[in-house]
Amino acid sequence: MLVNDDEPQLGERARLAELIQIMGRHGLNGLAARLGLLPGRSEQPADVCTPERVVALLRDLGPVAVKLGQVLATREDLLGPEWVRALATLQDRVTPLPFEALEPTILAALGSPIEDVFASFGRDPIAAASIAQVHAATLRDGTEVVVKIRRPGIAERVDADLRLLRRIARLAARHSPEIRRLKPDDLLRFFAESLSQEMDLSAEAAACESIGAFLQPLGVRTPAFYWDQVGRRINVQERLNGVPVREIIDGAQEGGVEVAGRYADAVLRMIIFNGRFHADPHPGNVFVLADRSLAFIDFGAVGVLSPARRNEVVTLILAIASEDTRSVTDVLLQWSGETDVDRQALTRDLDALIGQFRGA
Repeated sequence: MLVNDDEPQLGERARLAELIQIMGRHGLNGLAARLGLLPGRSEQPADVCTPERVVALLRDLGPVAVKLGQVLATREDLLGPEWVRALATLQDRVTPLPFEALEPTILAALGSPIEDVFASFGRDPIAAASIAQVHAATLRDGTEVVVKIRRPGIAERVDADLRLLRRIARLAARHSPEIRRLKPDDLLRFFAESLSQEMDLSAEAAACESIGAFLQPLGVRTPAFYWDQVGRRINVQERLNGVPVREIIDGAQEGGVEVAGRYADAVLRMIIFNGRFHADPHPGNVFVLADRSLAFIDFGAVGVLSPARRNEVVTLILAIASEDTRSVTDVLLQWSGETDVDRQALTRDLDALIGQFRGA
């Protein structure tokens, strides 16, 4: 069985000093001063704050900043296209930790020696990301599994970085009407909830089982979890071997169109009918198994839509399909909460956009 623990917090002062140093290294001292991070230097000359510089800064700041950049890359409603393109280049990939760095976490979480649970355990990871890394293993009964292990120290690092981000957001909103319009507090609240969910590896197991029960009648597989070895810092799940759906959809393999249709159908049904869905169903998280069934993995990020919002999504899809741009405008304005919008201009732009796909 698993052992629970509480992790200590990282000092915010040290992280702030590191942040200022990294911003300076990227030629963004002026930005740091304008955000109030350099007391007494608010008159620092303006930097050339390009998307490329900010992306490089986010990479150097680490996993929390990278994940925030990835969230912002999806917000074309808030940022210009050049910023969205630059932020979309951010990848949640990190240098893998050596097995020795993870072993204490594994032992503490399992509460027993590794060989008591596993017949074999791969020391080299098969995947490594900012929150956790994944190793292949075999249970004592010969079952092939994958073991996801949370990176040591990531919880306190995330906590310290989120505190800093909230402070920066408050200062920036105070000095910039444009940033106030972006509602940074709401964005960070959503971001913090998402990160908290990703760091709890038992939440991934519960979400996978719940959504998997909905997907099963559609012929879509999800991995089974071994609950005696599931906790906040580790989970053990069935290893599903298949071909990444990207290779079939993008390649010349037979059945690519049919697979793409089933993939899109499963995603839409999760969102519209279930309301709880895989929030990162990119083709790298979906496989085609030997029996041609689809398999979804990695339920670290899960989205939830209320019945009312799901009805709005259906309204939007039907309005787009029927080229009813007025109804599309209604839904988008309702979602944005913006009142100072030229409705007629927006409707014209939407009409032109939808018209590009007419007959496609």
